[in-house]
Amino acid sequence: MVMKIIFSGGEADNNRLEAYDGLKSVDGLIRVARIATHYAATNEVRFRAPYTDVLSMQLIASHPGSFEMVFDNIAQAMDSNSAQRVKAISAALIQRLMRRGTGQADGDSLVVDGETIPSGDIDAMAEASEAGLKAAHRWIDTANKKITLSNSRGATELDTSTREYVETEVDGGETTKDVSVAALNVNSRNGRVYFNDENRTVPFVVHRDAEARTMPNLSKYLNEYARKTGAQVNIRYRQIDHIDGRTKRIVIYDCYDVADAA
Repeated sequence: MVMKIIFSGGEADNNRLEAYDGLKSVDGLIRVARIATHYAATNEVRFRAPYTDVLSMQLIASHPGSFEMVFDNIAQAMDSNSAQRVKAISAALIQRLMRRGTGQADGDSLVVDGETIPSGDIDAMAEASEAGLKAAHRWIDTANKKITLSNSRGATELDTSTREYVETEVDGGETTKDVSVAALNVNSRNGRVYFNDENRTVPFVVHRDAEARTMPNLSKYLNEYARKTGAQVNIRYRQIDHIDGRTKRIVIYDCYDVADAA
């Protein structure tokens, strides 16, 4: 699977690239691509390196004109059919994560050659890709600069509009909601809760000044989630949104049973 990163505008039109900002953008795009290749090869959502070496990205060429870098997906330790399968999944996932993270696609499940990638996994990978996408826009500092990532599953363009999308956060205000607790890291105080009205899990962090009962109750209802009881708990939180109104993450200040609300 060949992937191209094409810079256009600015010095790129003279086959040049400002080294620091340009390579920061390349690094961000490759981070997104490696999240996709890791999942394609392992079915695991990984937020940071190291990524699997079963499927790797290798720089193979640079073409003249607009500044263009060409990468190849190298599959190791698998037969030809398996290699083609994971390459197809990674190519489709790269495009979906790029578009999802820049407001150009929704979070629906993705079907690749008859195989379905669940929407929850895509949401988690989109969250993991946020830092990479911010870095990917580093070079785009004027309206005439664009970066296009192209592979066998299409092309996605980054510009000043997508940079605004990934960098802008909107305070959605404070509210309460009944949720299921899908994941919790006690040490980092973050995790994911399931929003029924959005039919997806949403990342959260517990505020350092949250009520004392918050962490124990989140842990308790994580156990309920693991036991598949369907039990929900009430949270009081502040919502942080993308500029299109889609929930980006939440900050939790309290978590309590309805009976404890008084």
